[in-house]
Amino acid sequence: GTMSARRRVGLIGAGVMGQRHARVIGMHPQCDLTVVVDHSDHRAIAAARGGSTDISTDVAALARCDAVVVAVGSDQHHSVTMPLIAAGVAVLVEKPLALRADDVDAMLAAARASGVPLAAGFSQRHHPAWLAFEQATAGCDRRGEWTSTRRSPAVARATGSTVLDLMIHDLDLLDGWDGGSDTGGWRSAGDGLRVTASGRRAEVVATLIADRDATTKERSIVARLDGVQVRADLLASTIAVRYADGTDEHRACAGTEPLVRQWQWFLDLADGRHDPAIELERLARVHHLAFTVDDARAVIA
Repeated sequence: GTMSARRRVGLIGAGVMGQRHARVIGMHPQCDLTVVVDHSDHRAIAAARGGSTDISTDVAALARCDAVVVAVGSDQHHSVTMPLIAAGVAVLVEKPLALRADDVDAMLAAARASGVPLAAGFSQRHHPAWLAFEQATAGCDRRGEWTSTRRSPAVARATGSTVLDLMIHDLDLLDGWDGGSDTGGWRSAGDGLRVTASGRRAEVVATLIADRDATTKERSIVARLDGVQVRADLLASTIAVRYADGTDEHRACAGTEPLVRQWQWFLDLADGRHDPAIELERLARVHHLAFTVDDARAVIA
């Protein structure tokens, strides 16, 4: 069913991502950030930005909300999210859903059984350059190569593996792009900080590079397909297309900030405008692929 006109939104975890979510929720005309839960009052107050937001250390306060954003550490996602699903609260969990496959499966099973909307923070799906990439490759025969590169300088807050922290974004984009046509044979190598994975997706050979010990940031996706080459730069928010006849097109991709688009998409999911079952299937595929890639890693000495 649809939610009430104004939505009571809760946030648990007021760190870097939590603060960003708080800003986006606060900007939405139909949402009130009614409660922020964090073990640090200082961070919770910063996220609340004044207003009538309740500051709490009590997780139970979240059960009275219409929707909750879970932005605590990935190792706590499962324990925080399960009671919220049980309480019938729509939940947007930062990615990854959890650090263990059985925890992910339990979360998805609970959402499936109860019909409670559950989504993960795959904000890159809503990036203007990604949307342009999808458009530019829309009519193309899906055979060729996909290469995505995601590099970040080291950050202290990263938890979980490089695959679950960084590469999972590109696994999600790849899944949405090709409709989940995985034909397996995934191989990966790396030392934990830098991972390269490759596998087959029907007629596309996919290579994904993730590095969280880089000197500079990079977020790029390249598809070399029959008759067209497309490169999206998600940092510069640009797209470059080379057509079979040798002509080039370069353009800037303007549009709504990904987190803002994602929040509206999530509210639409909670309102039944998107099929929650389809989303759960995609989340299952993407997370299982991430665990497969992680487990397949041959360590480079």
